[in-house]
Amino acid sequence: MATQMGSEEEFKTTIAEYLEALPTQFCRRVFSSPAACLAIFRLLPTVGKQLIMSMLYLDAPLQLQDVSQWAKPEHQRMVKAKVHQLRKLQLLAEDAGSVWLNPIFREQLRNALTGGGDFSSFGIPYTGPREARVDPKRLA
Repeated sequence: MATQMGSEEEFKTTIAEYLEALPTQFCRRVFSSPAACLAIFRLLPTVGKQLIMSMLYLDAPLQLQDVSQWAKPEHQRMVKAKVHQLRKLQLLAEDAGSVWLNPIFREQLRNALTGGGDFSSFGIPYTGPREARVDPKRLA
């Protein structure tokens, strides 16, 4: 079956290709927004999301060998491929056999998930008076 123009897979591929092509300085700007980090996270495949969530609250680098041990032996190749894909997206960094999340992405994804940090990406919380009952006519 031929892929349709505008399909979800095509959109995800296009976004991934775009992010891979961005220079580091622009990635830093994109990753400085909690909303952008959350959107990128949501576009990742399931294994990529699992890897990100497993590293999100770790402040120290992990050995790549340890990361591949999170999967059964028959799936370790796939995990290594996803780590490579996340590196190309500049979400992970690797050096001397260790991997870690991009610190800007990690901080802003934490903020997006916990509601911390600056609220400018998602708007500002309402601080006005709370109405006890909402009139249905007002909602129409």
